[in-house]
Amino acid sequence: MKKLLTVLCALLFIAGCSAAPSPSASAEDKPARSGGNFTDQMKLAYRDDLDPEAGADSVERQGDHPDSPYFSTVDFYNAESTESLTILPHFQTMQQTSEWSCGVVSALLVLNYYDQLGEQTERTLAEMRSNGLTPEATDMESMITIFEQTGDQAYIISSSNNSGIQDGRTQGGSDVEAMLKNGRLFRADTLEELAAQINVDPQALQATVKAYNEMTKTHEDSQFGRTTFEPNSEIAEGPYYAYPCVPAAHITIGGLVVDYDTMQVVKENGEAIPYLFAAGEVLAGECGIDGSFAQGKALAKQIVHNVEKRDLN
Repeated sequence: MKKLLTVLCALLFIAGCSAAPSPSASAEDKPARSGGNFTDQMKLAYRDDLDPEAGADSVERQGDHPDSPYFSTVDFYNAESTESLTILPHFQTMQQTSEWSCGVVSALLVLNYYDQLGEQTERTLAEMRSNGLTPEATDMESMITIFEQTGDQAYIISSSNNSGIQDGRTQGGSDVEAMLKNGRLFRADTLEELAAQINVDPQALQATVKAYNEMTKTHEDSQFGRTTFEPNSEIAEGPYYAYPCVPAAHITIGGLVVDYDTMQVVKENGEAIPYLFAAGEVLAGECGIDGSFAQGKALAKQIVHNVEKRDLN
């Protein structure tokens, strides 16, 4: 038995030696690779630099491997899908310009691919996060917020008589010059100039304002059914303002009905549902962008209910 094992080991050793690779060929002997794409064709232009001293952009292309067996042989940017491989053709990319904005840039690339990026940049998308420009990671909630607030862009148009601006501040107390500087507000002396700033057709903007002003006089809105107009609702003389905004959930009142003695959820007929309790915002449904109004409404209702039940004497 031992002799047999010895013979087998010897044969394996000899086979291994005979299969040993020959000395590596010189660089001149290696076949030239072709088909890759080392151009900047797939790169997006940088509009921001959140951190000039850091971010993957600071070392961009320094890690390129000209003899890579992968990217030097396949032009992924111009590749097309097959039955077994899904490719997003012509997907442009860029490197994040800070150590923390990888999630933001991921959203930016998706928006750009589907032609929904518009004038948004790495900075403006980061500002939409709950933590803003704080050098922290982007959580799932902030990613959802970014996608909800991009794509369909609208503007609130106002004029000197109804903008609400006084002493350089908006009705909410924001500094107008700061808003103009960071692109959160646009101002112009004419509607044509304002249209150029927000990249819309000047004739379309003028026609829209004209139609709206007619509605302020007749109090009949054939487009959206608006019924409330104020004496200063008309967009009159400049300067004119455009405030960028996006759709957001607001004032959708409704929710679970409960027995306020036990906080137990009840059916339409008033019968309590066993083991099901509810409190807080869910009682008022979604109400307000951040839920604060809904929570306050539910809390105030419960306080009043308890006060009514209590003998304060």
